[in-house]
Amino acid sequence: MKLFGLSGSGEVIVSDKGMGASGTVCGPFHAICKTMALAGTWSQIGKLEVPAILGGEPRKLVTVSGVTAAGESATVRVPRDAAPF
Repeated sequence: MKLFGLSGSGEVIVSDKGMGASGTVCGPFHAICKTMALAGTWSQIGKLEVPAILGGEPRKLVTVSGVTAAGESATVRVPRDAAPF
């Protein structure tokens, strides 16, 4: 993603264990980059345990049983010109 000189990237993970997302936004020329992550088990999300969810590590939610149930995994790419802004 690039918008007004900012660039960014992110990922979302949903598994049988829980759900998480992370993203990074950088200023022009990557002078300043900030990353934010949210991740929680389904139990934490259901109880709205916000402190436990903020700053979590989404990759820890990937499980063997989730990958097996999903079958063949695929990467989803969104073309630059498909952005809504």
